[in-house]
Order: sequence, then C-alpha cells, then structure tokens
Amino acid sequence: MTLDQITLAGAILLEESPGSGIYARDVPTSQLMQEDPFIAIDYNGQIFAGFTDFAYAVPIDTLEQGPGGPQDNETELIIGFTDPAEVDNYYLLDFDLNEFQPTRDQFYDGQAFEFSFFYDEQLESGTTLTVSILGATSDFYQYMEKLLEQTEDELDLFDTPAVTVRGNILNASDIETISDLSEANLETNFPLGYFAVVQEYKQTVIIK
Repeated sequence: MTLDQITLAGAILLEESPGSGIYARDVPTSQLMQEDPFIAIDYNGQIFAGFTDFAYAVPIDTLEQGPGGPQDNETELIIGFTDPAEVDNYYLLDFDLNEFQPTRDQFYDGQAFEFSFFYDEQLESGTTLTVSILGATSDFYQYMEKLLEQTEDELDLFDTPAVTVRGNILNASDIETISDLSEANLETNFPLGYFAVVQEYKQTVIIK
C-alpha cells in the first residue's frame, strides 16, 4: 500500500515549520465524531498506520493549590471535574512538567469527583502550570497505565523502557488497502507510541 492510496480518503497533515516535527491540520469535530480517525506515516519507504476512536473529555470544574503533602518538598494540586452518568469514561490528566495520571470512572460514575496530585518537589512560587484533562479510549488508558508503570523506578516518561509497551500503530507496508490493517505486520519494524484523537480541556494555576 502506498501513501497516495491512503490520502485519497483523508487529509494530509502539514508540518507547521520545516524540521519542527509538528504536523497539524484543522478537522471539524463533527467529522471526528462520525468517522474512525486514522493516521498513515510514510517513513523511508515504509507505511505505518493506525485507527482510533474519538474520545470525549469533560471540563475542569476546580483547580487549585492544596496545602501540600506529607513531605515538606511536595507540591499539591487539587483538581475536580464532573463525570457523565451511565457511560464508561476514561481520562488522561496532564499536570504539566511531564506528569500524567490516567483515571477511569469505575468508582465515580456520574458524580463530581475531586482528588489531589502531588509533585515530588516544592515548585517555586510564581510557577505557572497548565493542567489538562483529555478524553481517552479504554485501549489508550491501558497503554498509558503500562507506560507510566515503567517510569516508577525514576525513569523519565520519554526514556527507553525496560519492556516495550506496544501502541496501536502498525507496519502496513505489505497490505493492499487500509481496510486490511488487521493483517498488518505485528512483529517487524513497528513504531513506538500511540495514535489518539481526543478532546481536551485545560486551565492554568500559579503556584503561591
């Protein structure tokens, strides 16, 4: 399969500036809701592709600094949001500074939910943090859980993990059409990372 065959059915992402590695294009939310988003990447003659589902998020109700943790060198943030009822929801919370927390509504379905997040350091007064809540599919939630488990032994989120955590992007070079993606090569020359299309709400907070 070639990239030309794929792009007939979708939009090409354009690099924002040469060498930035950031590709973007405006796509109506209604289109994301009605179709199964997919990505295709041509890298050195190899085609990598993956499907996902659009994942909804909810707005942040409250975001404030807490009194701190049990250790003097911790900074506490308290975040609150309201979960929709009778739907299995998954979220990824981005607390800035490469700090992430996946959560699901198993114990707070349909309720207003508030919890604390602790940074392992005392952040300087005046530090501005941008905190986001992102929607997640069940698969993306599980992927992030496994990935973050790899960081518990003082590894950075972007360090090479001891055990490879597979994402949802496959080597599609040897298949005929995008509909045959289930037949793609699962073992050879697969990329790291995860393809997700999500709704995001964010707020900022200034550390006192």
